[in-house]
Amino acid sequence: MGSGCAIFRAVRNFFIALVGLVTATTVFAADLRELPADGYAAIVNDRVITVGDVLEFIQADALQMRDEFSGEELARRQMQAYEKARELLIENALIVEEFKALKGNLPDRIVDDRVKEFIFDQFQNDRARFLEALAADQITLEEWRERVRERLIVSILRRQEVTERVEVSPGALQSAYTNQMDKWKVPASVKLRLIVLRLNDNDDLQNEEQRALAIRARGRILAGEDFAELAREISQDSKADSGGDWGWRTLSDFSAELQKAIKPLKNGEISDVIETPGVIYLALVEDRKPAHTRTLDEVRPEIEQALRQAEGERLYNRWIDRLKKKFFVQVF
Repeated sequence: MGSGCAIFRAVRNFFIALVGLVTATTVFAADLRELPADGYAAIVNDRVITVGDVLEFIQADALQMRDEFSGEELARRQMQAYEKARELLIENALIVEEFKALKGNLPDRIVDDRVKEFIFDQFQNDRARFLEALAADQITLEEWRERVRERLIVSILRRQEVTERVEVSPGALQSAYTNQMDKWKVPASVKLRLIVLRLNDNDDLQNEEQRALAIRARGRILAGEDFAELAREISQDSKADSGGDWGWRTLSDFSAELQKAIKPLKNGEISDVIETPGVIYLALVEDRKPAHTRTLDEVRPEIEQALRQAEGERLYNRWIDRLKKKFFVQVF
């Protein structure tokens, strides 16, 4: 493995985005670091996947995982990540072997175009910097081009064997919609503005002043002053600058006292002064939406995306299972 592996990190992220794969993240505890980098992790036909290949693939997110976990949990996640990365590399190797068996041909110009795109995206089109990074990671340009070629092969065959075969029928959409009907229910909501005045448990005089301020503020609004402008002037919460605008909310977002006061208000109506433990409110209901169920047309893109993803995973797993039966695979 190279010292910094900057090139590998960059291309891993580049091709994960291209192919649409998600891999685990980890760091290396002593037990993984002690594995010999040139030891065998797996064999696919006559292709050897080394321990170093797997460790190189998963090392990019080392610092993040080290910050989040320690001890046995860290070790467990390390091993999970190692095994997932090894499996992914096996799958990629199987796909490349299938490409060879199908006598596929990937023109050099396509590889060259992808390399140029990578240099442009990751090195601001600075080829000299790119070559320096290769040298730092002890990778020759030809080795690098071969990595790019194989990842393009994986992308192309995955698209042909999985993505282009995914179909979602109208019946499947309707069934998924019907079976998840509770998911599409939307509770009643209100578009609300609030003036918020804070109370102090240890200062009765200040609290009386706040109550008086709330009473005067309500009177000013009833006399014609704009609720939003008054909220900007006196409200004591993070919504003050936006005129006390809380947007669309369900009543369950608020305390029992607020719910009780807001529930009977009509559009455009101002509440009485609402006092709760620690806070005084004035509320303005600007609009309401009744409880309803989202229609199939409204949720169709969401359902279709989920169904396509599930079907894609099913087709991919079935394809990989076939390839594992077709080619020799040994895991160490």
